[in-house]
Amino acid sequence: MVGLYNGMAVCKRVRSEGMGIVSSRKKTKLIHEGQYAAEVEVDMIDDDTGWAPYLSVEDASKLDAIREALRSGRIEQACQLGRVFQLQPLPHQEHA
Repeated sequence: MVGLYNGMAVCKRVRSEGMGIVSSRKKTKLIHEGQYAAEVEVDMIDDDTGWAPYLSVEDASKLDAIREALRSGRIEQACQLGRVFQLQPLPHQEHA
């Protein structure tokens, strides 16, 4: 079953083991490494096991891969996994 929750698409299904309802929702995670940041869309999985919300193994691996690509300067590889930004510090400003 697919529905909306707070404007986000949610996919719900009953687990075949009879362990209750499982739902997932899209979430944008931010990864920051050095002068780069990346937005990565992942599915957060909610269920009634007490471990929720959690990532799938695939999404966790994707976050690790983009973090390692940014850390090692492989920006093109990082761009294939998410939306990458180069951060630039602003000039120092005095506060009143």
